[in-house]
Amino acid sequence: MITGYFKHFKGGIYRVICEAVHSETQEEMVVYQNLPSKKIWVRPKRMFLDKVFRDGKYYQRFTPIDEVEALKIVELIIKNL
Repeated sequence: MITGYFKHFKGGIYRVICEAVHSETQEEMVVYQNLPSKKIWVRPKRMFLDKVFRDGKYYQRFTPIDEVEALKIVELIIKNL
């Protein structure tokens, strides 16, 4: 089960809400929320855990971070809006 806070490779901070199962395909999905916008997203679990290739390098799409670090980054994001 995936839980907690994650940093996207492009810098966004997200909180995983839950895992779900697609009703038609039975594919495992991750439901997560952007912080601070609160927008809800869903992505296949395999993609959530996957690596992406950008600018000649591989990056983990989402990297787990602790709650304190996540909230500090969100605070900085809000200050810079």
